Amino acid sequence: MMERKSGYVQWSKEELLAHIEKIEQQRKYGLVWDEERVQEEFESQSLTSLPVLQPIPSHSVSLNPNQPTHILIEGDNLHALSVLNYTHENAVDLIYIDPPYNRGLRDSNDFRYNDKYIDRSDTFRHSKWLSFMAKRLLAAKTLLKESGAIFVSIDDHELAQLKLLMDDIFGEENYKNTILLRRGAKNVQAQFDTIDKLSSGYEYVLFYSKTPNQRFAKMVKELEQTKPGAWNNHWRGTDRPTMRYELFGITPQTGQWRWGRARSLAAIENYQLMLQEIGGTENELTASKIDAWFLAKSAELGEEVDLLRLSVGKKPEHYIPPTDTTLLNDVWFDISPNSTSVLKSIFGKKVFDNPKPLELIKRISKFVGRDAVVLDFFAGSGTTAHALLEMNEEDGGQRQIILVTNNENDICTEVCYPRFKKILAGYENSRGVQVKGFGGNLKYFRASFVKNQASEMLNQCTDLLCLKHGIYTLEKESDAAGWKIFSSLHTYLAVCYRVDDEALDALRVEMNQIKAEKILYCFTTDPAEVNACNFSNWENLRVLPVPPGILNLYRRSRS
Repeated sequence: MMERKSGYVQWSKEELLAHIEKIEQQRKYGLVWDEERVQEEFESQSLTSLPVLQPIPSHSVSLNPNQPTHILIEGDNLHALSVLNYTHENAVDLIYIDPPYNRGLRDSNDFRYNDKYIDRSDTFRHSKWLSFMAKRLLAAKTLLKESGAIFVSIDDHELAQLKLLMDDIFGEENYKNTILLRRGAKNVQAQFDTIDKLSSGYEYVLFYSKTPNQRFAKMVKELEQTKPGAWNNHWRGTDRPTMRYELFGITPQTGQWRWGRARSLAAIENYQLMLQEIGGTENELTASKIDAWFLAKSAELGEEVDLLRLSVGKKPEHYIPPTDTTLLNDVWFDISPNSTSVLKSIFGKKVFDNPKPLELIKRISKFVGRDAVVLDFFAGSGTTAHALLEMNEEDGGQRQIILVTNNENDICTEVCYPRFKKILAGYENSRGVQVKGFGGNLKYFRASFVKNQASEMLNQCTDLLCLKHGIYTLEKESDAAGWKIFSSLHTYLAVCYRVDDEALDALRVEMNQIKAEKILYCFTTDPAEVNACNFSNWENLRVLPVPPGILNLYRRSRS
């Protein structure tokens, strides 16, 4: 990529024409920014070296083979996302991220570009942030399943820009909500007689799906006080002629009754039964008496009881039971602002500013299944891992967690990784109480680069196949025949580097002795060399093509 010169005077005619052509091609409406002003270090280094993820075996945690193996990646998240596109394309159910908010402050929580803080004096501050985010969101979108969803935390400094950016990348039709979160409102202006603006007490979470027709499970949240039962009009405006029938001598000419005939008639009988069992006249009924009868009768029958009556205004109305929950909307003020006390309990001191609350991640995780693959590529202190491991413990789920964080200020090695390890294996909290771990397993990777060396690249490609399937234990290898066999609890993975008859025959003998699910990959620059007839005598075997991204790395090392 051509490095931008300072000032058009120094540009050649060809550079000026190319720049004008680019401007002419840009959209006339929507989000536009200078996206090529400064190339990121990862992009520059990728021109001469190959990005990979280097396993760090000393940081692995192995506690229970029946539980998921989670992944923690230390390094630049654009690097990590680029490699995950080789291994986890269309494989992630849920993404949650809490990116730097670009407040223009020079502190540990704000936006850095190529290891430099971007402050308010930088005239390309917003462009750099948008360029930074766009690359990562584009890579992340490829990882999401068609049924997937993404949630992004943000504050008002970049909310408007991020909304337009995500509309562009994920599609405006896939926008679901802007969720409001409470945050501690610190107003330093209280000491002055005048203010320059109102303090902000909110943050936001943008919620998008991968496809427009995606639907999610209905969710509720607890109310601070139980809402008593009430009565509601039984007529509704939806026009269904088959739901218009006589009730209390009334047949609607338009719209419909809320329930079918049989259910409505049964509800009228239930109301009469309630009057008999409570006793007294209808005028003596109180809301508390009705609620008490409803709860007792529903408990007795094991299901909720419908009630239907004619109101004082001579309109049919049905009973809405008392509840201590309400349907979840986009205002999540019931979630406390942060979980600093949780981190202090683990480490005995403050190690991170403003960690996201566990309850936020838990609630977001309920939008997908209990066996979801969940990615957080701005992992910070590791709150996402902590919340999801708690969820697995609470509901028996098998969620797999993929965290990515850089190591600025030792955040990965001194906070995120130790926290992840502690909540897996257990730890002694700041009060000296032993806290039981949630169990599970962890593989630690570090973003790195390798040169185009064939032998080294082949090992890295093999590691990526293991990462793709979550199969890491090396069972057997043959340098002479050119293959390796890896295992997990229920599946074996074979990687073959030669496709001649001698190598395949030797591997077939080994694989046919294994009575489990088996997967085979064969590395070759010519796919025609791998023929299905070569594997007719193999038992219970799936021969899969090497994923294109990994195959391209392999081919680059051979070029």
